[in-house]
Amino acid sequence: MQTRIITAQDVEFFESRISPAPMVGLAFEFPAGGGVEPHVHPYGQVLYGGEGIMCVDTPRGTWVVPPQRAVWIPPMTLHAVRLRASFGMHNLLISPHVVADLPKTCEPLVVSNLMRELILRAASTDEPLLRKRHVDKFFEIIRDELEFSDEIPLSLEIPRERRLARLCTEFLREPSDNRTLQEWGDHVGASSRTLSRLFTRELNQTFDEWRRHVRLQEALYRLAEGRAVSAVANELGYESTTGFIEMFRKSLGRTPGQYFA
Repeated sequence: MQTRIITAQDVEFFESRISPAPMVGLAFEFPAGGGVEPHVHPYGQVLYGGEGIMCVDTPRGTWVVPPQRAVWIPPMTLHAVRLRASFGMHNLLISPHVVADLPKTCEPLVVSNLMRELILRAASTDEPLLRKRHVDKFFEIIRDELEFSDEIPLSLEIPRERRLARLCTEFLREPSDNRTLQEWGDHVGASSRTLSRLFTRELNQTFDEWRRHVRLQEALYRLAEGRAVSAVANELGYESTTGFIEMFRKSLGRTPGQYFA
Protein backbone atom coordinates (compact mmCIF):
# COMPACT_ATOMS: atom_id res chain seq x y z
CA MET A 1 0.00 0.00 0.00
CA GLN A 2 1.35 3.43 -0.94
CA THR A 3 0.58 6.33 1.36
CA ARG A 4 2.09 9.53 2.75
CA ILE A 5 0.88 9.71 6.34
CA ILE A 6 -0.79 6.98 8.36
CA THR A 7 -3.07 8.53 10.98
CA ALA A 8 -4.13 7.13 14.33
CA GLN A 9 -7.57 6.51 12.75
CA ASP A 10 -5.91 4.46 10.01
CA VAL A 11 -4.19 2.37 12.68
CA GLU A 12 -7.54 1.69 14.37
CA PHE A 13 -8.93 0.51 11.03
CA PHE A 14 -6.04 -1.90 10.51
CA GLU A 15 -6.51 -3.25 14.03
CA SER A 16 -10.17 -3.98 13.36
CA ARG A 17 -9.11 -6.25 10.51
CA ILE A 18 -6.42 -8.22 12.34
CA SER A 19 -7.75 -8.56 15.89
CA PRO A 20 -8.45 -12.34 15.67
CA ALA A 21 -4.94 -13.24 14.50
CA PRO A 22 -1.89 -13.89 16.72
CA MET A 23 0.36 -12.37 14.05
CA VAL A 24 -0.13 -10.41 10.83
CA GLY A 25 2.19 -8.65 8.40
CA LEU A 26 1.61 -5.22 6.87
CA ALA A 27 3.65 -3.40 4.21
CA PHE A 28 3.56 0.28 3.20
CA GLU A 29 5.40 2.42 0.66
CA PHE A 30 6.04 6.02 1.73
CA PRO A 31 7.32 9.00 -0.28
CA ALA A 32 9.92 11.33 1.24
CA GLY A 33 8.48 13.13 4.25
CA GLY A 34 5.95 10.40 4.99
CA GLY A 35 5.40 8.62 8.26
CA VAL A 36 3.00 7.43 10.93
CA GLU A 37 1.32 9.78 13.40
CA PRO A 38 1.60 9.16 17.17
CA HIS A 39 -0.55 6.21 18.16
CA VAL A 40 -0.81 3.29 20.54
CA HIS A 41 -2.17 -0.22 20.02
CA PRO A 42 -2.42 -3.44 22.01
CA TYR A 43 -0.12 -5.33 19.66
CA GLY A 44 3.59 -5.90 19.91
CA GLN A 45 5.31 -4.72 16.74
CA VAL A 46 8.44 -5.56 14.77
CA LEU A 47 9.18 -2.59 12.50
CA TYR A 48 11.62 -3.25 9.64
CA GLY A 49 12.73 -0.97 6.84
CA GLY A 50 15.12 -2.89 4.62
CA GLU A 51 17.17 -0.35 2.69
CA GLY A 52 16.12 2.99 4.19
CA ILE A 53 16.33 4.66 7.59
CA MET A 54 13.41 5.50 9.84
CA CYS A 55 13.10 7.45 13.06
CA VAL A 56 10.77 6.04 15.73
CA ASP A 57 9.71 8.54 18.41
CA THR A 58 8.52 7.36 21.83
CA PRO A 59 8.00 9.21 25.14
CA ARG A 60 11.31 7.74 26.35
CA GLY A 61 13.33 8.90 23.37
CA THR A 62 14.06 8.46 19.69
CA TRP A 63 15.14 5.30 17.90
CA VAL A 64 17.01 5.58 14.62
CA VAL A 65 16.67 2.32 12.70
CA PRO A 66 19.42 1.89 10.05
CA PRO A 67 19.19 -0.30 6.92
CA GLN A 68 18.76 -4.03 7.51
CA ARG A 69 17.81 -3.43 11.13
CA ALA A 70 14.48 -3.52 12.95
CA VAL A 71 13.04 -2.33 16.24
CA TRP A 72 10.77 -4.17 18.66
CA ILE A 73 7.92 -2.01 20.03
CA PRO A 74 6.03 -3.60 22.95
CA PRO A 75 2.23 -3.42 23.27
CA MET A 76 0.67 -0.15 24.46
CA THR A 77 3.79 1.92 23.68
CA LEU A 78 3.02 5.35 22.25
CA HIS A 79 5.11 5.81 19.10
CA ALA A 80 5.35 7.65 15.79
CA VAL A 81 7.51 7.15 12.70
CA ARG A 82 9.29 9.86 10.69
CA LEU A 83 10.89 9.37 7.29
CA ARG A 84 13.17 11.70 5.34
CA ALA A 85 13.40 9.71 2.11
CA SER A 86 11.06 7.36 0.25
CA PHE A 87 10.73 4.21 2.25
CA GLY A 88 9.32 0.68 2.22
CA MET A 89 8.09 -0.27 5.69
CA HIS A 90 7.38 -3.85 6.76
CA ASN A 91 5.55 -4.61 10.00
CA LEU A 92 4.72 -7.63 12.05
CA LEU A 93 1.91 -7.00 14.54
CA ILE A 94 1.79 -9.64 17.25
CA SER A 95 -1.03 -10.38 19.66
CA PRO A 96 -0.34 -9.39 23.30
CA HIS A 97 -1.33 -12.93 24.28
CA VAL A 98 1.86 -14.35 22.75
CA VAL A 99 4.44 -11.69 23.65
CA ALA A 100 4.40 -11.93 27.43
CA ASP A 101 8.06 -12.96 27.68
CA LEU A 102 9.41 -10.39 25.21
CA PRO A 103 10.97 -7.07 26.36
CA LYS A 104 8.71 -4.43 27.89
CA THR A 105 10.78 -1.64 26.33
CA CYS A 106 11.78 -0.85 22.75
CA GLU A 107 14.74 -2.94 21.64
CA PRO A 108 16.83 -2.96 18.43
CA LEU A 109 16.97 -6.12 16.35
CA VAL A 110 19.73 -7.45 14.15
CA VAL A 111 17.89 -8.90 11.16
CA SER A 112 19.36 -12.16 9.90
CA ASN A 113 18.66 -13.42 6.39
CA LEU A 114 16.15 -15.90 7.80
CA MET A 115 14.35 -13.28 9.85
CA ARG A 116 14.27 -10.84 6.94
CA GLU A 117 12.64 -13.42 4.67
CA LEU A 118 10.05 -14.23 7.34
CA ILE A 119 9.16 -10.55 7.79
CA LEU A 120 8.96 -9.91 4.05
CA ARG A 121 6.85 -12.99 3.47
CA ALA A 122 4.44 -12.15 6.27
CA ALA A 123 4.14 -8.51 5.16
CA SER A 124 3.53 -9.37 1.51
CA THR A 125 0.42 -11.46 2.07
CA ASP A 126 -3.07 -10.55 3.21
CA GLU A 127 -3.34 -13.80 5.14
CA PRO A 128 -2.56 -13.58 8.88
CA LEU A 129 -0.19 -16.10 10.42
CA LEU A 130 -2.83 -18.13 12.22
CA ARG A 131 -0.97 -21.40 12.62
CA LYS A 132 0.68 -21.77 15.98
CA ARG A 133 3.75 -23.46 14.49
CA HIS A 134 4.45 -20.34 12.38
CA VAL A 135 4.22 -18.11 15.45
CA ASP A 136 6.45 -20.42 17.51
CA LYS A 137 9.14 -20.50 14.81
CA PHE A 138 9.17 -16.73 14.52
CA PHE A 139 9.60 -16.26 18.27
CA GLU A 140 12.56 -18.62 18.30
CA ILE A 141 14.25 -16.33 15.78
CA ILE A 142 13.35 -13.03 17.45
CA ARG A 143 14.63 -14.25 20.83
CA ASP A 144 17.95 -15.23 19.26
CA GLU A 145 18.30 -11.85 17.57
CA LEU A 146 17.55 -9.88 20.73
CA GLU A 147 20.60 -11.42 22.36
CA PHE A 148 22.83 -9.46 19.96
CA SER A 149 20.85 -6.22 19.79
CA ASP A 150 22.74 -4.30 22.48
CA GLU A 151 25.67 -3.87 20.10
CA ILE A 152 23.72 -1.38 17.96
CA PRO A 153 23.58 2.21 19.32
CA LEU A 154 20.06 3.08 18.17
CA SER A 155 18.26 4.94 20.91
CA LEU A 156 18.60 8.57 21.90
CA GLU A 157 16.85 9.47 25.14
CA ILE A 158 15.29 12.86 25.78
CA PRO A 159 16.50 14.57 29.01
CA ARG A 160 14.02 16.11 31.42
CA GLU A 161 16.15 18.71 33.20
CA ARG A 162 15.47 22.15 31.69
CA ARG A 163 19.06 23.29 31.00
CA LEU A 164 20.20 19.94 29.70
CA ALA A 165 17.10 19.67 27.51
CA ARG A 166 17.89 23.07 25.99
CA LEU A 167 21.47 22.05 25.22
CA CYS A 168 20.37 18.77 23.64
CA THR A 169 17.56 20.34 21.63
CA GLU A 170 19.81 23.02 20.17
CA PHE A 171 22.58 20.55 19.36
CA LEU A 172 20.13 18.24 17.62
CA ARG A 173 19.21 21.15 15.36
CA GLU A 174 22.88 21.79 14.52
CA PRO A 175 25.01 18.67 15.14
CA SER A 176 28.12 20.31 13.67
CA ASP A 177 28.33 22.60 16.72
CA ASN A 178 31.76 22.11 18.33
CA ARG A 179 31.25 24.20 21.45
CA THR A 180 32.85 22.80 24.60
CA LEU A 181 30.78 21.82 27.62
CA GLN A 182 31.95 25.00 29.35
CA GLU A 183 30.74 27.11 26.42
CA TRP A 184 27.41 25.32 26.46
CA GLY A 185 27.21 25.94 30.20
CA ASP A 186 27.64 29.67 29.67
CA HIS A 187 24.88 29.50 27.07
CA VAL A 188 22.27 27.59 29.11
CA GLY A 189 23.14 28.95 32.56
CA ALA A 190 24.94 26.06 34.25
CA SER A 191 28.52 25.17 35.08
CA SER A 192 30.30 22.52 33.05
CA ARG A 193 30.47 20.38 36.20
CA THR A 194 26.70 20.58 36.63
CA LEU A 195 26.07 19.69 33.00
CA SER A 196 28.51 16.80 33.21
CA ARG A 197 26.67 15.46 36.25
CA LEU A 198 23.31 15.87 34.51
CA PHE A 199 24.49 13.98 31.42
CA THR A 200 25.57 11.06 33.60
CA ARG A 201 22.44 11.09 35.74
CA GLU A 202 19.82 11.53 33.01
CA LEU A 203 21.41 9.99 29.93
CA ASN A 204 24.03 7.65 31.41
CA GLN A 205 26.61 9.12 29.02
CA THR A 206 29.27 11.78 29.03
CA PHE A 207 28.76 14.87 26.88
CA ASP A 208 31.32 13.63 24.35
CA GLU A 209 29.66 10.21 24.15
CA TRP A 210 26.22 11.75 23.65
CA ARG A 211 27.48 14.16 20.98
CA ARG A 212 29.20 11.32 19.13
CA HIS A 213 26.00 9.28 19.33
CA VAL A 214 23.94 12.11 17.84
CA ARG A 215 26.41 12.62 15.02
CA LEU A 216 26.45 8.91 14.26
CA GLN A 217 22.68 8.83 13.93
CA GLU A 218 22.67 11.91 11.71
CA ALA A 219 25.48 10.42 9.63
CA LEU A 220 23.38 7.31 9.00
CA TYR A 221 20.58 9.46 7.63
CA ARG A 222 22.82 11.49 5.36
CA LEU A 223 24.86 8.57 4.08
CA ALA A 224 21.68 6.65 3.30
CA GLU A 225 20.61 9.61 1.15
CA GLY A 226 23.72 9.03 -0.97
CA ARG A 227 25.92 11.89 0.25
CA ALA A 228 29.68 11.49 0.04
CA VAL A 229 31.50 10.43 3.21
CA SER A 230 33.76 13.49 3.06
CA ALA A 231 30.77 15.82 2.77
CA VAL A 232 28.99 14.22 5.73
CA ALA A 233 32.16 14.41 7.83
CA ASN A 234 32.47 18.12 7.09
CA GLU A 235 28.76 18.80 7.69
CA LEU A 236 28.93 17.17 11.12
CA GLY A 237 31.91 19.16 12.35
CA TYR A 238 34.75 16.67 11.89
CA GLU A 239 38.14 18.15 11.06
CA SER A 240 39.04 15.20 8.84
CA THR A 241 37.27 12.47 6.92
CA THR A 242 39.64 9.95 8.48
CA GLY A 243 38.51 10.91 11.98
CA PHE A 244 34.87 10.54 10.98
CA ILE A 245 35.44 7.12 9.40
CA GLU A 246 37.26 5.93 12.51
CA MET A 247 34.38 7.07 14.75
CA PHE A 248 31.92 5.25 12.49
CA ARG A 249 34.00 2.06 12.47
CA LYS A 250 34.45 2.01 16.26
CA SER A 251 30.71 2.53 16.76
CA LEU A 252 29.29 0.11 14.19
CA GLY A 253 32.16 -2.26 13.47
CA ARG A 254 32.42 -1.27 9.81
CA THR A 255 33.43 1.73 7.75
CA PRO A 256 30.67 3.74 6.02
CA GLY A 257 31.57 2.12 2.71
CA GLN A 258 31.27 -1.37 4.18
CA TYR A 259 28.09 -0.54 6.08
CA PHE A 260 26.20 0.68 3.02
CA ALA A 261 27.71 -1.80 0.53
